Amino acid sequence: MRLLEAIGAAALSGLAMTLQGTFNALLSKRVDLPAMVLSVHATGLALSVLVYLLSGRPRRLS
Repeated sequence: MRLLEAIGAAALSGLAMTLQGTFNALLSKRVDLPAMVLSVHATGLALSVLVYLLSGRPRRLS
């Protein structure tokens, strides 16, 4: 369970840093397209990890 908590904390941290970088790029009006694409992918990955962790472990049908 501690591993899942660590993964969740890393996902939240990564999401916060990604959003901060996105807003900084938009505010400076200098958009770097590869960085923005990577930012969107990182945000999606972090959100999917958080949804997985919040939904609980999938149960096996027996």
